[in-house]
Amino acid sequence: MSLALDIQVTQDDVTPALAAKMRQLDPHVIATRITPHLVECWRAHLVALPHNAHGFPATNFWESAARSLTGVAVGGDAKISTDKLGVRQRYYGGTIAARNVANLTIPICAEAYGTTVKDWGDSLVLVVLGDGRKFLALWLGSDAAQAAYDKHLGKLAKAFDPDASDSERKRAQKGLWSRAETTASRVAKVRAAAAGQQKPKVIVFKGAGVGGGGAQAARAERHANLKFLFVLKASVEQAGNPNVIPPDFDEVAKRQVREAIR
Repeated sequence: MSLALDIQVTQDDVTPALAAKMRQLDPHVIATRITPHLVECWRAHLVALPHNAHGFPATNFWESAARSLTGVAVGGDAKISTDKLGVRQRYYGGTIAARNVANLTIPICAEAYGTTVKDWGDSLVLVVLGDGRKFLALWLGSDAAQAAYDKHLGKLAKAFDPDASDSERKRAQKGLWSRAETTASRVAKVRAAAAGQQKPKVIVFKGAGVGGGGAQAARAERHANLKFLFVLKASVEQAGNPNVIPPDFDEVAKRQVREAIR
C-alpha cells in the first residue's frame, strides 16, 4: 500500500512579481524542476526519523522507505510516493488486524525484534497464561540450547536490561551492532542447539491469578526453560504519526518554485 503526496503550488502562494513569471512558464516545467528537490527533502526527513521506541536493534525501516521514494511531474503537479509497505499505516494509524492467520506475532524483546516466527522454526513453544494471553517462547530446555542462547543472543538482553545501570548497559552495547554476525545467523545457532531435543508444543499456566495474570504470569516469565519472544494478538491499535511527512513540506515547495522561476 503506497503513500502519495500531491504538491500543488499556485500563483496565490507567491509574490505578484513571481506570479507574473509563473504565468510565462509552462506549469509542467516548474513541476519538473521542483520534483527532485521535494523527493530529496522527504528522503532526508525519513532517514532522520527516530528508530523504535524501545531502543532495540534498528531494522532500518525508515532508511528503506527513503530509498523507495519516487517523484514524477504530472502537468503542474509534483507527485511523490513511496511503495514501502507500512509507511501508510504509520502515517494514518488505525487497527492492524491479523489476516489469513489467527493472530499477529509481536516481538516483545530485543532478541526477537527484526525477526519473524519463521526464523525461529521449531525452537518455539506456545505459552498460554491463565488469563488467556498467548506467547511464543524460545525453548531452552537443554544445556546446549541454553549455552547457545547465552553466547549468541543473551548479550542482547544484557544490553537492554532495565535493571542495569547506564554504564553497564553501555558496556554491553559497545560494539554489539557492528558485529559481522547477523541476527539470522545467531538465531540459526540457537535453533541448531535446540534441534532434536524433547520439548512441549504447548505450555498452559492454569488459573487467572490477580491483575492481568498475576502470579501465573510471573511464574511463566521466570520459567527457566523459556525466553518469551512474541506475544500473540488478534489485532493492535497503532496511533497515527503525522511526522512521517516533513512539517515544512509546503514551505519547501514554495521555496523551490521561487528558485525554479528566477
